[in-house]
Amino acid sequence: MKKVICTLLIIISALVTAQKVKIKKDQITYDDKPIANIKETYRDHYEISTLSNQKTLEITFKGLSANDKNATAGSSFQWLEILDVASGKKAEIPYEVLITSFNSDRIIVHLLALKYNLFNNSGINTAEFENFYAKNTEKLSEKYEAIIQKEKLDLQQAEVRRKEIMSKYSPRVSQDKNISTSENGRTQIVGKYSATDLPMTSTGHFLTIYDLDNIAVAQLAKVTNFGEYKATIWDGSTYNYFSKNAYNEGDYIFVQDFLVDVMSKGYLLGHDAYQKKNQLHQAKVEKAKENSANVYKKSGYVIDEKGVKTEGVLSIMFQMLDINETGQVLPEFGPDNFGQKVILDYKNEKGNTRTKSFNAQDGVTFCLKNSDNTESCFLGLKTKGDAMKKLQNMDALKFNNAYFYQIIHKNTGIIILQHPVETDKYAIKTTKQEKGIAIDTRGNETLNAAISDYLSDCKSLAADIKKNDFDVKLESGLIQIADEYAQCK
Repeated sequence: MKKVICTLLIIISALVTAQKVKIKKDQITYDDKPIANIKETYRDHYEISTLSNQKTLEITFKGLSANDKNATAGSSFQWLEILDVASGKKAEIPYEVLITSFNSDRIIVHLLALKYNLFNNSGINTAEFENFYAKNTEKLSEKYEAIIQKEKLDLQQAEVRRKEIMSKYSPRVSQDKNISTSENGRTQIVGKYSATDLPMTSTGHFLTIYDLDNIAVAQLAKVTNFGEYKATIWDGSTYNYFSKNAYNEGDYIFVQDFLVDVMSKGYLLGHDAYQKKNQLHQAKVEKAKENSANVYKKSGYVIDEKGVKTEGVLSIMFQMLDINETGQVLPEFGPDNFGQKVILDYKNEKGNTRTKSFNAQDGVTFCLKNSDNTESCFLGLKTKGDAMKKLQNMDALKFNNAYFYQIIHKNTGIIILQHPVETDKYAIKTTKQEKGIAIDTRGNETLNAAISDYLSDCKSLAADIKKNDFDVKLESGLIQIADEYAQCK
């Protein structure tokens, strides 16, 4: 409510000022009382003086446009240069229309009075000059010039690309709405288009260009400005398209101009979009692989359940590929088969390449050789606990709950392991027990009791664990437990 009241007060204030500040016969009036003189000495240049004709301000209206041939294309900027005659100080401010008027001088005076307080009922407010010039130091002319020059260069380059497209492909649209190109004397159909009347809403598409795979390569919708349209490309990108010609359904020239513009941006129809989609998908796959915990063709070795060591190249899928970056890398429903099987490519005694798989449920170990001459080793492990995972698998009639865990700490008779994907999950495994125990999401009291029972062969340590002497959810706490267990007698 307060915001509404503030907005209304601002509007009322603007309306009141608009009624007070006027221009009559080269005089600025405030409540119909003359307060200063204004004179346009030449086009877009105004001089403000006191009623005694002492020149005080010089105001110059300036503007820049990126495309002189088509005013709708590219940016355009308008600003005012305000010169204090006495001090020589200059300021540049955006030209803003805050009042409905056909006279630019009244628009300028109203702006300076309402927004910058340079006029009041006493005349020219010179007391505000110091504050005005201190606040408005930005060189708008330089800022706008840089933007315009870049856009002009972009427009020139775009025109060069359009001419190159016309020269190389000679794209054409026909009455049957087919799109063809001619290259090296060979004409071929590369797509089609559909067109309707301009829709009532600005968001509706009225022109669509399709390729040979029926992919909507580009679509065009109108916007509020005359000659300006919004183009949407199959890859989700958009840009503003400008045309000097008004659109009419069946206007082949308009369609062809838009077609050339689309092709000049690298969308060539035919099967181009399909091929680029595949390339984009493959790029996403490669990125997902890099960001995953999966192992692809990495040197290492496997030690099977009999203790036989075989060297070669290893691969294992620990997780799903998160191609669309959703954060979902393990199945929420159905069986979780990830991290249960490692594939080894190796050379047999005859030098021939062979492939063999090893399952986590067999208790095998595999190690990866790292670039820094270290190794990362993983153990296939069945665990006590982790009930939610077992219920998920059981619901899918899957009863294999052994997974490969990374070994992060070893001591006499005990190892600490970590889940390769859910890195907040750990496991403990002693040499005296076939299974490990999962450090899962159970509450500390319940979990401590389970770990205490698992390590009950070391009575003093088990008692301390049961008393919550260790934070079993932290890696450091688990390592301390392992080291104390190794020393237990």
